[in-house]
Amino acid sequence: MDARDSGVNRAQKQPSDADRLVVVITDAWEQVLGHHDFGPDDWFFDVGGDSLQLIRVHAILSRELPSWNIMISDLYTYPSINDLIPVLSKEPEDGSAEEASAHAPA
Repeated sequence: MDARDSGVNRAQKQPSDADRLVVVITDAWEQVLGHHDFGPDDWFFDVGGDSLQLIRVHAILSRELPSWNIMISDLYTYPSINDLIPVLSKEPEDGSAEEASAHAPA
């Protein structure tokens, strides 16, 4: 293996934003639900969550991902981890509401 191969391997190990989002959301669900008996396509309410727990998830995500503008309504509209990731991946990095509305479909 030459030096270029090891550099490629190191670059591939760097987590993407989507990977980081999956980890943070999964951790939030685990904290709030008290278990990890769910997959990325499971709906929050189908794995034992309720509205108050969803608000707790929102608080955790807002604290852990301050640059994303995560709304509680997003968590209701996109109830699985895999549903939520593409939506959050489109959020502006600075969390600016003006940029978010500029990118929203008309």
